[in-house]
Amino acid sequence: IGSSGSGKTTLAKKIFGDNCFEVKADFDKPVIDQFPEGMSYDECANALLGIGLTAVPCWIRPLRTLSNGQQSRALAALAMFQAHDGIILIDEWTSVVDRTVAKVMSHCVQKFARKANRQIILLSCHFDVVDWVDPDWVINCNEAKFIDRRLLPAGERKRKESLSFTIREVDSSS
Repeated sequence: IGSSGSGKTTLAKKIFGDNCFEVKADFDKPVIDQFPEGMSYDECANALLGIGLTAVPCWIRPLRTLSNGQQSRALAALAMFQAHDGIILIDEWTSVVDRTVAKVMSHCVQKFARKANRQIILLSCHFDVVDWVDPDWVINCNEAKFIDRRLLPAGERKRKESLSFTIREVDSSS
């Protein structure tokens, strides 16, 4: 994470190579047709829904016709299935979407990473995504600081948002 110009992209390219952020996408083809062969329609739809691209008509339109925010979500969904040496790298994470959509995207990508046992590296100028993605480590380019969040006490790493429930017995008149 870090402000614009703080060196996030330069650092990532130094570690992973100049082409590390390339997502194979044909801007003249519908998004839904660009997932790897063998993925079912339901798997593709779930990837797009999960990343926050919920407008089904966007799925069948050429990628070039989508808004910047829609393209960002579509490319993120495609990137999740196009790992570079087993690592998924996404630059400008959530930079062109509102914070509500950013939150949905972040929850989706962290859930995908844990479920698929994948490594995902996200570069963002937005510090709020740290709570939503709950990464193992963070490099703060503004402060030139590495934080291994796995070493933090459980209370400090815990997501700020949590649900609590009270279960109690009631009679049918309530």
